[in-house]
Amino acid sequence: MRGQLQVGERSRQSQRYSHPVSAITTGRLHTWLARMGLTPRYGDPLMPERLARLDPQSYAAAQAVASAVRDLGEREAAFSRYDLIRTTLERRGPLTLTQIEARVALLEDKRLLIPGDSRLLTTEMAQRAETRVLVIMCDGQRQTEPVTTTDKTGARVQDAARDLGLPPLNASQQQGLH
Repeated sequence: MRGQLQVGERSRQSQRYSHPVSAITTGRLHTWLARMGLTPRYGDPLMPERLARLDPQSYAAAQAVASAVRDLGEREAAFSRYDLIRTTLERRGPLTLTQIEARVALLEDKRLLIPGDSRLLTTEMAQRAETRVLVIMCDGQRQTEPVTTTDKTGARVQDAARDLGLPPLNASQQQGLH
């Protein structure tokens, strides 16, 4: 009969995939993940290339770690490993600490997460952005004339505060202007 397998035969689909999750096709995997609210970002270097080879818990861990790295990386150039793990666990998926730490270690091995001093991590993109900022800053140094001199600044700030009805600067604030 059509569609039935003889004893000892394997379907074409099971011949294509050799992983324990081989019964799940890529389309079914994406449908299942979408129901969980996890959608793959194609071309995302923080996500694995072969999604169908991951079991659902490993995929959830990879997705949660990637999401946490993006969130933390948008706010800080470097973030602690503990903040990354905490933020990942806040995603509330079927995650274990072991899976999260394994995923972080894999991203470090691939140099997608770059360890720094005192347990801080950063991304290559953050390093490139910081380098661009430093280059722009160095190129722009001494390219313009100062608007005012330090001896005139205190008087101008005091006048502006008086005009706005604000209290005058105290001694430590005035000293900070020099």
